[in-house]
Amino acid sequence: MQSGAALISILILLAFVSFLSVELSKNVQFQISLEGNATDKEQAYWYALGTERHIVLRLKERLYSDEETHDQNPVKLHYHFPFDQGEIRSQLRPLRSCFNLNVLSQAEPERGGKGLLDKEVQRLDRLLQLKGISNVGRAQLLERLMDWLDQDNDPLGMYGREDADYMQANEPYRAGNTQLASLDELFSIGVSGISLDLKSLLCVLPLGAGNQISVNQLESAELLVSMSLGYFSMAQAKVLIDQRPAKGYAAYSELLETLGWKDEPEFLRQIIRIEPSEYYELNSAVVFRQAHFIMKSILWIKQDSSRVIQRQYGALQ
Repeated sequence: MQSGAALISILILLAFVSFLSVELSKNVQFQISLEGNATDKEQAYWYALGTERHIVLRLKERLYSDEETHDQNPVKLHYHFPFDQGEIRSQLRPLRSCFNLNVLSQAEPERGGKGLLDKEVQRLDRLLQLKGISNVGRAQLLERLMDWLDQDNDPLGMYGREDADYMQANEPYRAGNTQLASLDELFSIGVSGISLDLKSLLCVLPLGAGNQISVNQLESAELLVSMSLGYFSMAQAKVLIDQRPAKGYAAYSELLETLGWKDEPEFLRQIIRIEPSEYYELNSAVVFRQAHFIMKSILWIKQDSSRVIQRQYGALQ
């Protein structure tokens, strides 16, 4: 009996040791996997930074090289870089081919029920109208956006919102009361129904960037019509884009000749530039082994210098 009890004890001990060994092995494998995932994520991050630098150099070459390769009409450039155990996909958007919402922070709308009178507000309102946004939808977006940008706490019009409104949310917050840092802030002001098509015509540029559009990188006739406050007809705007030379307009005189205009409108150079955009949005998605990494960069690019204004990261898993 004693020998049988001893044997059972030994078997139980062996089972327990085996269990500990298996659990220890699992834990070690898990730690190795975690370390490997962290390494993959770090590597994906550096791939994204490398892509950013490569795109800047490539864009400079395209915009500012000699006459044979010079081309300032990237519009939306798509890049695909496959590599061992992964790939990188990037999309570049010039930010002089969209409406800069931050110019509205300098607008001066009339209050007291007389509507929004500033030219920049009128331009955005016309763009929204051309994209099929209803009267109520336009008023809602404009008034809430203006309240988000201004520094007072007085709601504008019927649909404006300030701190008192946002503090009643389930997760209270305050109005920005400053310029937008990202288009994502539009969700914070409670505006819905912004389609991807409309969002592609909107952008956010730093203080002092103005709202000129580069005619050589423009692809939306609606934007040109709205920026001119109707001076350009839709047909004229489409002609200007469709008949644009392969390497872009070299001077305002070429632009006027395309339209058949003899005289240059006074406002033309205020809203249109011949030079390429100096601001670009780069969206990069990196897949490396099991790691996925997304980075959005706002770039400032000139012929002799460049810098990154902003980076946003996401989908790191």
